[in-house]
Amino acid sequence: MALAFGFIFWGLVFSLVDIQSANGFDYLPDWLGYVLVMLGCARLSSTSGRFHIAGVLSGGLAAIEALALSKSRIGIGIDADLGVLSRIVDLVMIWMLLGGIMAIADKWQRPDLVMRASNRRVAYVVILGSCYLIPLLAGSRNVGPMLGVTLVAGVLVVLVFILQLIHQMKGASHTHGW
Repeated sequence: MALAFGFIFWGLVFSLVDIQSANGFDYLPDWLGYVLVMLGCARLSSTSGRFHIAGVLSGGLAAIEALALSKSRIGIGIDADLGVLSRIVDLVMIWMLLGGIMAIADKWQRPDLVMRASNRRVAYVVILGSCYLIPLLAGSRNVGPMLGVTLVAGVLVVLVFILQLIHQMKGASHTHGW
């Protein structure tokens, strides 16, 4: 189980961090990150069906990212609809992933971890959802630099807390003999 959480942890890091060379080569490709998440979820799918769903969605995100990469290499930008679909699938994937963590933590009788996972998934959906909904409701992409920076900072903080929780689950899996 620790290996599975390791795959998920590093997969999310790959999908979140962009380190590019001067010629645009991405050293941590998003599609590879989503494949790692998918592999980790596959290893945990017997513990909760939520991991199975998160794994399938992560595989879909890997395909979307690979398609976007291939389009950009031949000079075609990613379709706006594909970008919106990717963001929605990402939201649901993280929701299901954290739901799977809640299920495992509940089996371990760790209400503290259940509560952390629950709080993080609600925060992720609310803050990230706000990043997408506020510009739509305002009728433009420019809703003010301060609000935009605040929302992006909020998303980054929640993502760090999610990564911290996954790392904690990896360590706790040794304690529980998984």
